[in-house]
Amino acid sequence: MVTTIHTVPRNSDGSIQREAWLNLVSFRYPKEKLKGLSEALLQADNVSLEVATILLELHADPLAIQAALYLHRLYQSTRDELKKIPTQSAVTEVLLNLYELTKVSQKLDLTKQKTLEGMRRMLLAMIKDVRVALIQLAIVTAEARAYKSKDENARAKMAEAIQAIYAPLANRLGVGQLKWELEDRAFAITHPQEYKQITTDLQERRTAREIFIQGWMEQLEAALEQLGFTVQITGRIKNVYSIWRKMQQKELKFSELYDIRAVRILVSDVSACYQVMAFLHERWLSLVSEYTDYIANPKVNGYSSLHTVLKGEDSLPIEVQIRTFSMHEEAEKGIAAHWRYKEGGRHDLNLAERLNWLRMLLNWQKEWQADAKSIDDKTIYVFTKDGDVVDLPKGATPIDFAFALHSDLGLRCKGAYVNDRIVPLNYQLAMTDQVEVLTHKEAHPSRDWLRPGEGYIKSARARARIKAWFRAQEQPEVAEPKTSVSKLAPEAEFKNSVTFNPEAKVLLAGMKGLPYQFAKCCMPAVPQEIIGYLTTQRGVIIHRVNCHHIQNLAEERQQRLLPGAWL
Repeated sequence: MVTTIHTVPRNSDGSIQREAWLNLVSFRYPKEKLKGLSEALLQADNVSLEVATILLELHADPLAIQAALYLHRLYQSTRDELKKIPTQSAVTEVLLNLYELTKVSQKLDLTKQKTLEGMRRMLLAMIKDVRVALIQLAIVTAEARAYKSKDENARAKMAEAIQAIYAPLANRLGVGQLKWELEDRAFAITHPQEYKQITTDLQERRTAREIFIQGWMEQLEAALEQLGFTVQITGRIKNVYSIWRKMQQKELKFSELYDIRAVRILVSDVSACYQVMAFLHERWLSLVSEYTDYIANPKVNGYSSLHTVLKGEDSLPIEVQIRTFSMHEEAEKGIAAHWRYKEGGRHDLNLAERLNWLRMLLNWQKEWQADAKSIDDKTIYVFTKDGDVVDLPKGATPIDFAFALHSDLGLRCKGAYVNDRIVPLNYQLAMTDQVEVLTHKEAHPSRDWLRPGEGYIKSARARARIKAWFRAQEQPEVAEPKTSVSKLAPEAEFKNSVTFNPEAKVLLAGMKGLPYQFAKCCMPAVPQEIIGYLTTQRGVIIHRVNCHHIQNLAEERQQRLLPGAWL
């Protein structure tokens, strides 16, 4: 079920009490961080403060919280104006990165699956700092909490974005607290009837479930304390979306699910996790197929825990998770919780545990940066005028963009608008540019596009398509040879008619006995000026002198041209 955690006192209208907010910040963060936060708080509007509070609840980096308090400036300021905000350079860099993401989000049509897939890749390429990802998730969460104020179309787009982009991103960052809330809020929009039915089922059995769980936890806690364990046991509420997804995947009814009744046991260290698990399996019957060790084999996002399912005294299943306090904090808050171990703000862990946290953080950052670098160094993402995302090699041009959409569009490309202004065809596109191609009615590529150093083509696809087109034009399908030149003769007086006549005869300077054909690309006719092009297999192809294929002929091929005249 959707739950919203509020750790800060609020006014009667739901707005946050700023003085209480600052008091909580003062209690939680080092003194040297407070000046920037208090100054930013004076300027923050209510929406920015809501986002900052979500980050505060995650125990996020104070730099990220400070940047969130300036969020209202993103919609009121230019890039240059953001640079002038009197704050740390690191905060400014985060704001500028968020500014870029904001511009991108305004171009998206989130109803298109292709756009969503491209957006996922674009996010990874654009986000330059982990804090930016956390703030973006907090922004989306704040918007999702206010979804009832949006119209139906806006709600649908938001739900699509959450399910395809932001909930997976929260999972990737290990921020379970936001992942579960986002999933439930999106599910409530996309499947309102199913959401209502599951919440009703949960509520109907809530009293009996809570009575059983409370009694079971008290009994378990007493037994573990007698064995010398320091534990904290809590009931666990599974989010509605995960319940529905499991029902769909395993084709189960609500009453058949294992983890509706669930508890979480927090212990002091890893050794205690396994000892408590052994005790549970001795005391209750366990379902072996449901045992999972995420401590020995953590999830990709760093999640660690032991999972098992026991049968209670009433023979109904109980899901149990066992983890250390630090594992639990990471599972709930993910990468957002790690800053404290860099700042030195926690001293209740032993040296080995603090080093382990640092190692996890550094490994995660390296993985994030490596993933982003592998995309950013080689790929850019741009938009069509309809908001679709197109990935191109770095340094790509409007011609590469046109060929990425369709070969015919590339061959007919004659110009382009980038961000609503016309640009040359060798203009290098940048991340998030919006591109519109201008076209000829027919294919009309230029050989200049293939010249090294001109910068017209970056992608191998575009280069290959252009070369193939020119090869085809050099050997066109034309009429069968009708005659050959037997002797040189003086140039005849041209007639006034320009009607194409396949029986017309041609003489070519310096050549005798060569078969010739008329090019269909320009259909040469008397009395137009003509020229021959000597091919390697099909004799001479007769073109108009002003044929665009002749005009664009590569320099090394121009030696094959033969002056021609009508007989």
